[in-house]
Amino acid sequence: MGESGNVPPGVDPTVPSAARMYDYGLGGKDNFEIDRQIGDQMRAKFPQLSDLARGNRNCLIRCVEYLARDRGIKRFLDIGSGLPTQENVHQVIQRVHPDARTVYVDSDPTARVHALALLDGDPRTSFIQADAADPAAILNHPDTQELLSAGEPVAVLWFAVAHFLPDSADPRGAIARLMAAVPSGSVLALSHVTSDGIDPDVDRGFRDGGFYDRVPTPLVMRTEKQVAALFGGLPIVGGRLVEVGEWGRTDAGAPRTGTKPLRALFGYAVKP
Repeated sequence: MGESGNVPPGVDPTVPSAARMYDYGLGGKDNFEIDRQIGDQMRAKFPQLSDLARGNRNCLIRCVEYLARDRGIKRFLDIGSGLPTQENVHQVIQRVHPDARTVYVDSDPTARVHALALLDGDPRTSFIQADAADPAAILNHPDTQELLSAGEPVAVLWFAVAHFLPDSADPRGAIARLMAAVPSGSVLALSHVTSDGIDPDVDRGFRDGGFYDRVPTPLVMRTEKQVAALFGGLPIVGGRLVEVGEWGRTDAGAPRTGTKPLRALFGYAVKP
C-alpha cells in the first residue's frame, strides 16, 4: 500500500488513520506515507508507543486463547478490529475450536478491504464496516444476528478502541447496549490507555505536537476509574484492571510501581 493505484475506494490517502498507524506500529505494510510520517513523529517523541502497541496485541492474543480454551467460548465479536495482521483473532480461536464463529467490526474502509481479502472462503468469519459508537448498526447487521442466534456466550472484544471515542460518542453506552444483547456467560474484554501513573507531560506533548489535530480519531486518555466505568457495573474479574503487558503472562513479575511514560490497562468481566 502507499501508491495511488493501490488506494481502496472511499479511502483518502492524505488523511491519517488510527488503524493504519497501529498497523505501522506493529511492523505492518498496510499503511500510507501520511500514517508513517505521523507515526514516526509520535515515536520520536514517545518511543514507548511501539512497545505499547505490541503489548496490547500480545494481550489480545493471550485473552482470546484463554477465552476459547479455558472458558470454551466459540463466538467472538471484535469491535474496532483494525487491519488484519499476524495471529488474527479468528485464527487464534480456530486453533482451539475449528468451528468457532468470529465477526470483525471496524469503520475504516481500508480495514474492510484487507479483511475481506483475508477472509475470502472462510464461511465462519465475517467483517462489518460500522462505527464502534453505533451499536444499532452492529446489532442489526445479519452477521451479528446470526452470531447471536445460537444463544451461546459471546466474547465482546474492545481492545484499544474505546480510547478513540470521546465522551460525546458515549462509549460506555455503546458497550452497555452490546452487552445487553448477548446471553448470560458472555464476556466483555477491554483494553484502554490511561492517564494514571504516566509522565504528566505525555498528554500535553501529544497536544503540543499537533497529533490530536491531525488524526480524525484522536486518543482520549482516561483515568483508571473512568476505564473501569466502561464496564457498566459488570464486575471485573480479579477486582481490578491490570497492565496489558502483565495479564496472562506466566513470566510476569511483581506489579510495577512509579511513573511510566505510557500505560494501557486491561480487564474482563463475565455477564451474569
